[in-house]
Amino acid sequence: MTLAGAFGLMARPVFAVLAGRTSLGILMYHRVLERPDPLQPLQMHRDAFDLQMRLLSENFAPLRLDAALIGLERGTLPARAVAVTFDDGYADNLHVALPVMQRHSVPATVFVTSGFVDGGPMWNDVVVEKVRRLPAGDHDFAFLGPGPRCIAGDHDRHSLVREILMNLKYRPAAERDALVELLPAPADGVSLPHLMLSAGELRALHVAGVEIGAHTVSHPILARVSEQEAEREMLEGRAQLSELIGAPVRGFAYPNGRPVRDYDQRHPQLARRLGFDYAVSTAWGVARAASDPFQLPRMAYVPCTELQFMGRMLSSYRQAAADTV
Repeated sequence: MTLAGAFGLMARPVFAVLAGRTSLGILMYHRVLERPDPLQPLQMHRDAFDLQMRLLSENFAPLRLDAALIGLERGTLPARAVAVTFDDGYADNLHVALPVMQRHSVPATVFVTSGFVDGGPMWNDVVVEKVRRLPAGDHDFAFLGPGPRCIAGDHDRHSLVREILMNLKYRPAAERDALVELLPAPADGVSLPHLMLSAGELRALHVAGVEIGAHTVSHPILARVSEQEAEREMLEGRAQLSELIGAPVRGFAYPNGRPVRDYDQRHPQLARRLGFDYAVSTAWGVARAASDPFQLPRMAYVPCTELQFMGRMLSSYRQAAADTV
């Protein structure tokens, strides 16, 4: 038995106490790449995801989020209950992640940005692919401030991707998209791989038993748009997805999802008024019976070792238990 396996066996009784029938760990992912990407080292890939799904299957009680939330409300969750979620609606959720989850009997919920179904890539992915194709040497980007950015290898490209994403993330959408368009690209353009779900792929996820949730139409930062625009994004996103899969869409995920900065006190009330059953944020934590069902916390995970994964899960449940004392 591995050290991590022994740790898991010893930790199960602790998890059973800390993660009883009134707590739920909700894990959050975005993409699951086929292999590691040096420009996105924190992005999940198949081998790392397989490890984490195996650990969930062996040490926890994975449930689909909608079913888990019913159990959380009623106090009937199994000990060590967890739910796996994805944001945005990447095609690799179907082609890479789903076979791994099926192998380990882990269900999932995918929150889909409806405007990208059958559409082009999200702006952040365009940034990654443009930087990937930059020739080595010095490059000036006026919006990043004075001084050239030197590209010598993948480490420099990764650093530049992070700098550009952080700089553009909170700009108005039109300004951000214009700056992304101005980023240098090869003479033959940037041919992006098939990244986002097609309508057929979305339906395939639904047929496979994956819960489909809403994530707006265009992924705006809700705190920076009017309440009318936020309502339109939430309603139209849900309606488009419901029509595509031929079934109700009950859950919602706030884009970016950080309380106060990305959404504010208006939006949980709006989600409730619009008839969603629940909404998830990206605030780190474990959901408890007393949690606001329209501001459920989640735990984001990156590639890590078995011990790191289990240790972080244990730390999260311990903190949740301490918060209730």
